Amino acid sequence: LNVPLENETEFWHMYNEMEQELDLLTDKRAKNIKKFADNYDNVTDDVADALAKTSFEISTGRVKINKAYYKKAAKLISKKEAARFIQLLGQIQLLIDIQIAAEVPLIE
Repeated sequence: LNVPLENETEFWHMYNEMEQELDLLTDKRAKNIKKFADNYDNVTDDVADALAKTSFEISTGRVKINKAYYKKAAKLISKKEAARFIQLLGQIQLLIDIQIAAEVPLIE
């Protein structure tokens, strides 16, 4: 990313704020996976419903954070660079998602 020197400190501060917000979603996802693991042998309709709803909240939260921080980044770097920043974060998240999907079985 091309971050102008005059905006470098502010950009990385913004990035750290974003990471803190995303960490909350990561914690929520880990708890949801643990809930699934704890109930794996007996996933009731209520548990499945709670797991799905939490998954939707995580996905929605991620989009909300990305939108908010794209807007913030676009004030510090060009919109093209801000879009690239969000794109890179999305690709990293996809790699993480693939790794988790490979480890977590489907509900039976």
